[in-house]
Amino acid sequence: MDRFPIYRSTKQLPGVGTSVRANFNTDTGEGQVWGAIGNAANTIADLGVKWDLMDAKAQLNESSIVANDVINGFYTELSGNNDPNTYGESLNKLYENLDSISPKNPRANSLFKKNISDKKLSIAKDVRGIAEKKLESNVQSSDFLLLQKSKETGDFSDYKSSVITGQKLGVYTAKEAESLIDSANKDAEILVEKRLVYDKEQLELKQESDRDGLGQALEDGTIDYGMINNTSLDEKEQDSYRIKMENEVTRRGTEKPIVTNQLIAGDLEADAYKIWMGAVNVKDFNKSLSRARYGDLIDGKFQYEFKGVLSDTPFIDDTTYSSLRSLATKELKQSQAKGLSDASYYAKGQLVKIPDDKDVFALIADFTKQQKENVLNERQIQLENWTQFNRSMKLWQTENPDATESDYYIESHKKLPLYMNREESDITGVKVLSEKEKRRQRYLELKAKASK
Repeated sequence: MDRFPIYRSTKQLPGVGTSVRANFNTDTGEGQVWGAIGNAANTIADLGVKWDLMDAKAQLNESSIVANDVINGFYTELSGNNDPNTYGESLNKLYENLDSISPKNPRANSLFKKNISDKKLSIAKDVRGIAEKKLESNVQSSDFLLLQKSKETGDFSDYKSSVITGQKLGVYTAKEAESLIDSANKDAEILVEKRLVYDKEQLELKQESDRDGLGQALEDGTIDYGMINNTSLDEKEQDSYRIKMENEVTRRGTEKPIVTNQLIAGDLEADAYKIWMGAVNVKDFNKSLSRARYGDLIDGKFQYEFKGVLSDTPFIDDTTYSSLRSLATKELKQSQAKGLSDASYYAKGQLVKIPDDKDVFALIADFTKQQKENVLNERQIQLENWTQFNRSMKLWQTENPDATESDYYIESHKKLPLYMNREESDITGVKVLSEKEKRRQRYLELKAKASK
C-alpha cells in the first residue's frame, strides 16, 4: 500500500512552536493572513478610542465658546445696570443659561460641567466686588448731585447728612467725610459772598436803568414825585432828583435861558468820543453830563459840577445835553457792535477748521461722496458750536449794557477756551456712544430679537 508523503514546514506559524505539525501546507501564507486580521482588529479598537476623544474635544470647545459668549453678554449687560440690587437675579439667570449648555459626549459633558462649576464660583465673587463698587459709586454720584443742588439753593444740610450716612455705610472714611463736610461749609460761605456780589451787581444795573429813566423824564419834563419814589435809588439820591425836578419846574416857569459853557461842552464831547475805546465809562459819562446840566447834592448843597468845577447855574443847555447824550449812546452802540463783530470773527477762526465756505468746497471737490459727507457733517457741528458762542456773547451783552469794545474782547477770550474744549455731545445735545457702549447696545438689540 502506497503511503502519502509527509512534508515538514520550514516556516513557523505565528505563536506556534516548530515542533507542532500542521495538516496544511503552511508555505502557502495562510497563517500570515490570520495574523494580519488579528492586528487589524486591535487597530480598529484604537481608532474608536481616538475618535471618541476627538469628538469629545470638539464638543467641549464648541460648548466653551457658547458659554463664553453667554458670560460676556452677562458682563456687558451688568456694566449698564446701575442697580446692584438686581445683580443676584441676573446672576441666577446666567446660571440657568450656562446649565442649559450640555455636550452630548459624556466625557465632554463631564469636563464641561466641572469647568462651569469652577467658573460660577469665580463669577459670583467677581459680581460681589462689582456690586460693592457700584453701590459706592451710586452713593458718591447721589452725593455729587446733592452737592450741585445745594450750591443752587444754598442749603447744604441734606448733602452733609448724606455724607454722614455714606461714612456709616463704609463709602467714606471718617477723614474723607470730614473733608467733604469742610469743603461744603466753604462752598456755602463762597455762595453767600457770590450772592451778595450778584445782588449788588443787579442793584447797580437797576439803579443805572432808573437813572436813565429819570434823566429822560427830566429832559422831557415828565418827571414827578411818584416816578422818583418808585425807583431803586437810595433816599439821598431820590432827594437829589426831587430837587432837580423842582429846579426844572421853576426854571421852565421863568423861562430863564441857560448859557452853555463851551469849554465844558467841548470836554464832554471829547469824553463821549472816548467811549468806543473804553477810555471813558458810559456810567461815569452820564453822571458827569447829568451833574453839568441838572446838578446834584454836593457836600450837602445843591450845585452844578464838572470835574471839580462848581456853579450855581447849569453848565450846558437842553440842546447841548440832548446832543451829547445821543452822541454817547451812538458811540457806545458802535463800540459794542464792533466789539461783538470782532469777537465773533475771531471765534470762528478758532472754532471752525475752515471758516470760509469757498475754501471748504474747493477742498472736497475731488473727495468721494462719503468723504464729503464726513467733512460737511464735522463742519456743521463746528458751525453750531460757533453759533452757540455768539448767542452767549449776545446774552452777556444784554446783561452788560454799558460794556465797551475792550470789554467784549476780554469777555470773548474768557469764553473761548470753554467752547474750544467741548465734546460733540455738549454741542448737539446727543450723546456719542463709545465703542464699549455701542457693543452693549448691539448685544441688547440681539437679545431683544432672540426673546421674541
